[in-house]
Amino acid sequence: MQASSDFQMNLNHFSVEIATESLRNLNLLQSSESTPPSLLNRMTAQMQADAVFAGKLILAIQNLAVSEELDTNHQLIDKLNEAQHYINQFCDELGLRYKPGNEHSASDNNDDHSYSDAVSAADNLHSIIEILCSVIKTPSQSAEGIASKFFVV
Repeated sequence: MQASSDFQMNLNHFSVEIATESLRNLNLLQSSESTPPSLLNRMTAQMQADAVFAGKLILAIQNLAVSEELDTNHQLIDKLNEAQHYINQFCDELGLRYKPGNEHSASDNNDDHSYSDAVSAADNLHSIIEILCSVIKTPSQSAEGIASKFFVV
């Protein structure tokens, strides 16, 4: 039972951290007049690392072999949904900054590449959080069951 309790604590910490990090990224983006590629690259790397960790959590939940919901009070799901909300706003802000003719628009291919990488990382993180939420709600799902909810199989 201690392992399950430790895992629950790790899951809780991750849900809080991912929401906090997503809000921080959004605030950083909104507070800067320009968006240097180095800032986007750092944010992209963090979102990619968070997506990898979320994937590991999904696998760990499946390996727990529990059948009941892991988040009966919905605090984890609420935090993960909050993170998804901030990630959506982050993508919206990127879209506003990089429309053709916008004064903050990307000026060269390096900026375009940083922008597209950030959008891809945010989209991937949003998707993996959605899968994580699904597995938290129904931990006994098979990999095929999870995939069938999100992908055409």
